[in-house]
Amino acid sequence: MSAISNTTLNTIALTLGVSRTTAHAALSGSGRVSEATRKRVCDLAAELGYTPNMVARALRTQRTGNIALVVPTIGAPHMALILRGIEEYATTQGYNILLACAHGKAHKERELMEAFLGLGVEGLLLYTDCYYYPRECLDRIVKKVPLVLLENTIADMHLDMVGVDQFAMGVTAGELLRAHGRRQQGYLLPYPSVRGQWSTLRAAGQQQAAQQDGDVSCAILGETATEDALTVAYVMQALQDHYAAGKPLDGLFAANDEHAYLAIHALQTLGLRVPEDVAVIGCDDHVGSDTFTVPVTTFQQPMEALGWNAGELLFRRMNEQTAQPPTQDLLPASLIVRASCGAQLAMDSCVPNR
Repeated sequence: MSAISNTTLNTIALTLGVSRTTAHAALSGSGRVSEATRKRVCDLAAELGYTPNMVARALRTQRTGNIALVVPTIGAPHMALILRGIEEYATTQGYNILLACAHGKAHKERELMEAFLGLGVEGLLLYTDCYYYPRECLDRIVKKVPLVLLENTIADMHLDMVGVDQFAMGVTAGELLRAHGRRQQGYLLPYPSVRGQWSTLRAAGQQQAAQQDGDVSCAILGETATEDALTVAYVMQALQDHYAAGKPLDGLFAANDEHAYLAIHALQTLGLRVPEDVAVIGCDDHVGSDTFTVPVTTFQQPMEALGWNAGELLFRRMNEQTAQPPTQDLLPASLIVRASCGAQLAMDSCVPNR
C-alpha cells in the first residue's frame, strides 16, 4: 500500500490494540476475525475515512476486481438491459464493470480492448456488429484474458458467445404468418447502417419456414432502399420497390417494433389495411407496442438474462485452471401475439355461424 494507506491502516490497528494483519482481515472480510473485532475495525475505518489502495491490492493479489464491456451504442434500451444483467452477476462476484462505447467502429473496439488490457481487467465482453475481424488482434487478447461475445459471432474465430436465437425467431414469425394464411411474406430489413448478423439470421429463419410449404414465399424488403435512417421514407421506399417489382405481400416481419410502426403507417398510407390486407410482426416489445393504433405482435428478447449468462460464462472462464472449448449459449425469445398478425381475424373466422 502507499504511505498514506499504511499509516491509516496502522493507525486503526494501534488505536484498537490489534495487529495490522487483523485490521486488514477485518476490512477485507478474510481470515478468522471475531464479529465483534470486525465491527470495531470497520466502525473506526469509517470514522477515519479509510479507503483501501486498490492499486496496491491489485499488485499484491494479481487481481484488479474489474471486467470490461465494449458496446456499439449505449442509447438502445436493450443495451441497458444487457448491462444490468452483467452488472448484477459481476456484483455477486465482487467485481466492477468498466464500460466503453465504440460507436460501431471495429478499430475503436480494438483500441478500447487494448486499453482495458492495459488497465489490468481480468475479462472482456464484446458486443460487436463487425463479422470480419483481424485474427491477430483477437488472438492477442484471448491469450491474456477470457473474451465473451454478445449476440454476434466473428468469422473464422471460435469464441464463447451468448445471444438470443435470432434464426429461431425468424422461423417462428414465418410459421405464425403461415398459420394465419399469409402466403406472400416479406422480411423488412433494418435501415442499412444498423444491419447485422441478427437481421440476416431472422430473414434466413423466416425464409426456411416459408420453404417448408411450397406455396409460401418470403421476399426481403429494403435491399434497394437508399435512405439510411429509421424514417417513414425508408420503409415507404422498401414497400414501393417491392410492389413495383410486381410482388404481392400479405405478411410482414419487421426488424423491430419501430420498423413495424412505420410499416403499418406506410401500408395504411398506401390504402392497405393491417392486418386484413397485410399482417405485421415486430420485435423487442417496445413500450407502447401493445397500445399502438394496431397492437403489434412482437417478440420479447431476454436481454437481462443474456447479460447475466454472459457474465456467468466470463467468470467461469476466468476461474478455470485449464482452457475449455468455446461454447454458444442461445436464449429463446418469447412470442407475444396481438392483433397486427391477424390472430383475431383467424379466431373470428373459426367462430361458427349462429
